[in-house]
Amino acid sequence: MAGIVRFETVVFVPRNVWAVLLVLAALAVASFSPVASADEQGYGFVLADQPTTDRYVVSGNRAYNDAGGDVEITRSGVGTYAVHFDRFDQLTPVGGHVQVTAVATTYRDCKVTSWLGEYVGVRCVDETGSPADSAFSLLHLRPTRGADHVAFAWANDATAPAYTPHPDYSHNGGALDPIEIQRSGTGRYLVEFRNFAATGATLGHPQVTAYGDDSNRCQLQRWVGDFVYVECYDGAGAPVDTRFTVLFLEPGATDRSMAFAWADAPLSASYAPDSDYAHHPLGAPVSASRLGVGHYEMEFSNLGTLALDVSNVQVSAYGFAPVHCQLEGWGADTATVRCFDSSGMPVDAFYNVFFQKALKTDWTPEYAFATAWDVSNPSYSLTTAIDAWNPTGGEIRVTRSGVGSYRVEFEAFETIPGGGNVQVSAVSTVGRYCNPERWNSRFVYVVCFDRFGVPADTAFNVFWLKAQPGDGTVGYAWGEYPFADSYSPSPTWAHSPTGQPIFIERLDVGRYEVGWTDVFTPLGPPRPLHHQVAAYDSNAICGQLTESSDPLTGRVTAGVKCVAADGSPVDSKFSILLAMPESHHRSIGFGTAVGGSLALGSDFNSADRPVVATDWGSGLGEMYFEELAATGLDKGTLQITPIVSPATRCAVADWTSSEAWAHCVDEFGNPVSPSYRAMMIYRTAAPEPGFAIGLFGAIGGLAAAAQSRKSRRNR
Repeated sequence: MAGIVRFETVVFVPRNVWAVLLVLAALAVASFSPVASADEQGYGFVLADQPTTDRYVVSGNRAYNDAGGDVEITRSGVGTYAVHFDRFDQLTPVGGHVQVTAVATTYRDCKVTSWLGEYVGVRCVDETGSPADSAFSLLHLRPTRGADHVAFAWANDATAPAYTPHPDYSHNGGALDPIEIQRSGTGRYLVEFRNFAATGATLGHPQVTAYGDDSNRCQLQRWVGDFVYVECYDGAGAPVDTRFTVLFLEPGATDRSMAFAWADAPLSASYAPDSDYAHHPLGAPVSASRLGVGHYEMEFSNLGTLALDVSNVQVSAYGFAPVHCQLEGWGADTATVRCFDSSGMPVDAFYNVFFQKALKTDWTPEYAFATAWDVSNPSYSLTTAIDAWNPTGGEIRVTRSGVGSYRVEFEAFETIPGGGNVQVSAVSTVGRYCNPERWNSRFVYVVCFDRFGVPADTAFNVFWLKAQPGDGTVGYAWGEYPFADSYSPSPTWAHSPTGQPIFIERLDVGRYEVGWTDVFTPLGPPRPLHHQVAAYDSNAICGQLTESSDPLTGRVTAGVKCVAADGSPVDSKFSILLAMPESHHRSIGFGTAVGGSLALGSDFNSADRPVVATDWGSGLGEMYFEELAATGLDKGTLQITPIVSPATRCAVADWTSSEAWAHCVDEFGNPVSPSYRAMMIYRTAAPEPGFAIGLFGAIGGLAAAAQSRKSRRNR
């Protein structure tokens, strides 16, 4: 029971009543129904744990707001609350969805009374149906572009025999079919999420919450395929027609944001829930236990290891007889549940429990980077530099061991598991290039050359990434056998975004193909993807030659070409990185320029703003990621990979908060029309996500405002 937070009723003196009344007056405008708000995606959640405080901001790991604003609770009277997700109406143009669960040791039932843009109304009652103060857990969802594994509906007509619910408050996953709700008797409903039927590893998971300002409540009766059956009762346990919200979930193969289970053995002291109705994002065990009559625990082993340490839990009762289940509290990976009959007495019952984890707002958190500017200094620290980052908080030190030979130390980086992948880009406008020579433990060794392939002191950017199990947004491999016809790379230095094999084939001298298996869901929506390539332990120049994806098989292939300094093909070891951010990720932008122009469909910008490529002549190309810096801190790095044809070498010329500058020359040092791949990464993670997300948004906005499109940093 360690780590479980329980909530008892505590008496506080109300403050600032006028502010509460103003908020509730705004809510009253739409008290009859939710009203639509904003065009992309998002979600927020909160644990409102001060039930008698009139107004407070929830911080730390008790709240999350994908819009970056505060989450504030106001109380206007006994059991009556308003939840404000600041800036939430900027996310999507639809009303979205709300689920609420009471959090208490004695009978409490909390429900949705309305939601309007940034505000959600909540009402809590006791077993008699009388208003009662209570802590509660609330989840506010907005549909995402490509949110194929989440469906929901607002059942807004309690007495209609059959109808299609309001489209602004309904979402049928990836299915194009409408949702239909049927009433088969008093308080008995069937919600059909047509063609959403769970096709993944589980048979899905529903949650239900009653809607309105009365004391009615709703529970799950069962679910089969596309159908979710709901029954609703009044405070005495008699069937009653009422409105409700229903959520239906089926996680994707790489979904790390949710965990759920159906507690299907209410009298068993300890058991593993039916795996057909349980999901753990790490594939770890799920276990249920009975602590007493109507008193249960559900544990998702190691769920707390997923960053961020911010989560929300929802519970719904299940069965054919009236019963009510609520939360007692939850910890990093365990939820405690209490169930009651209509009189408020503990009763053994079936229930559904759902964990929602805050998604990582970074593209991936397990990386370090540095810009080594002082090319001739024997040893210096970059720990506080704006272009350096070590997630361990340790020192970053550059040591020069000889002409063009460097070692970059990321102190304590070995504490992050895995060998990882390293990419290196020279910072030069005279045709120089740099490669990783090797990396291990906390050290990356870098070698740099002039355009003739002779060692030369050169500034460079180094980027070291270590993906963790289940990370489906990144892949990488070390091409360690340059003469082998075909092989799978060493797992120590390789990561597949889908966990499927990676294949490397040698097509000809210096020509290779890297195949990533099942990267796309066959016939599913496309994913943004981007490759970076660097030669390894040689003075070769390796770059991207081709890239293709097969929508039928989900396979992605990347062509790699390696040449000597004179442009002739040469077999070489190489390091390749695949980036595939998702729509909710911040802090990353990339694109491909061919002849100075942006290649169609090659770009991604976390700010969801345009990417523009410009050829400025003399081998200089610019890639502009509009407002990218607003998604993170001004602590970033830039990687450049040439598109080899036949011996182009492209280096980082410079970069600002939203601009990437590349310089490309041929094997003779002559400027050529820039053809390159650019990837910019900014840090956004923070140790206290509950308050730092909003802070980062403000800092990023100031950074963006401070940099004009043509302003370049003075080095």
